[in-house]
Amino acid sequence: MTQMTADEFRSALPVIRMLLMPWYPPPAAQCRYALGMEDGTIPDSDVTASSAWSDSTEAKHGRLSTGEGDGAWCPAGAVFPSESEYLQVDLHRLHFLALVGTQGRHADGHGQEFTRNYRLRYSRDGVKWLTWTDHWGQDVVSGNQNTYDIVLKDLGPPIVARMCLIFKEKLGEGQFGEVHLCEIENPQDLPILEFPFNVRKGRPLLVAVKILRPDASKNARNDFLKEVKILSRLKDPNIIRLLGVCVSNDPLCMVTEYMECGDLNQYLSHRVLLDKTGPSNDAPTVSYPALISMASQIASGMKFLSSLNFVHRDLATRNCLRHIKIADFGMSRNLYAGDYYRIQGRAVLPIRWMAWECILMGKFTTASDVWAFGVTLWEMLSVCQEQPYSNLTDEQVIDNAGEFFRDQSRQVYLGRPAVCPQGLYELMLSCWNRDCKLRPSFSDIHSFLTEDAMNMV
Repeated sequence: MTQMTADEFRSALPVIRMLLMPWYPPPAAQCRYALGMEDGTIPDSDVTASSAWSDSTEAKHGRLSTGEGDGAWCPAGAVFPSESEYLQVDLHRLHFLALVGTQGRHADGHGQEFTRNYRLRYSRDGVKWLTWTDHWGQDVVSGNQNTYDIVLKDLGPPIVARMCLIFKEKLGEGQFGEVHLCEIENPQDLPILEFPFNVRKGRPLLVAVKILRPDASKNARNDFLKEVKILSRLKDPNIIRLLGVCVSNDPLCMVTEYMECGDLNQYLSHRVLLDKTGPSNDAPTVSYPALISMASQIASGMKFLSSLNFVHRDLATRNCLRHIKIADFGMSRNLYAGDYYRIQGRAVLPIRWMAWECILMGKFTTASDVWAFGVTLWEMLSVCQEQPYSNLTDEQVIDNAGEFFRDQSRQVYLGRPAVCPQGLYELMLSCWNRDCKLRPSFSDIHSFLTEDAMNMV
């Protein structure tokens, strides 16, 4: 937050310069994390200016609601038309800037100065300065109309230094975090990130940014850090790539690749299965061999994850990208809110994909991922035309988990899809074995899909 005035130059355009060297997520029209201009967290030595009218109007006094000095920063000379005067804040580390506040010099009613308009410039290295513009290309920011009211400006697009992320939309949210679609400008200039793409110079790169909630529990933070550590080791063609992380400051976040082609659920739900007689209408089709090929790629990715003792917890077609990369990781929970059981109004549990021990005991293991894979395979052979257990309410799904626990032959299984060979359905049933020790491994599943399932049509 900054405060600016311009003594007797109310129509002038001073400049706020930010030397921006972890970063913060986009607030919903509010300042979620004040960076410290008002409360003094940012020291005086990091607040400088091109000039000052006097010692009592130095840059260090350019803070909101301050009474020190003359209560404001005032430049020594006119800022118009040269626009050479500026107030500069050095944040040292990369931050996400989504809100800027300005205020005039009130001074208990004695002040008369305020700034009607200003510009924002920022730097990643202290050498090259960039001018902030809004979505319409305008670089002039409206300031104050009087000496006392604080005027807040939501920055759209927000400023992020060095990584230069531009937030485009929220993709989804889970129990412990949010996922946003972002653009990285000039990704070739960011050697700290591992980009597996051949991006044309000057073109932005779409990425997904997962942000841990600021109120997340200690266990959630530890799980997030563990996930980051494991994802940083994942080099598999069927696993989404981790491109960068921020773990030194709150909120914790990770940057992953984003696939514009959409997820597997969207892809399959708009298709019909191609049978031996050929297409029956003009609808897009998908063949049984293609389904098995995609399923084997998912099994391959899960085989790799399980070899690292990584438990996904939310495997489903909605969390597999079109080019068969296993994602998640909370990325689809807005679009598929109906797939998640709500507790206290928040979508948290994908109970229709969860093993009975997950629902009743909160026990997540590779074996419970195998259960979810069986449901995912059922989705694919049903070409995602309906939700698993669509004839049951959420409460009945939970009751059914209890029947698995009691094991009195009253539990309900998903039925065999019309186009599913019996041998493949038996694989699904084995994934849903009550005894988690008797469920197949992902290595076994992958071998079956690549060696046997393809010949079952």
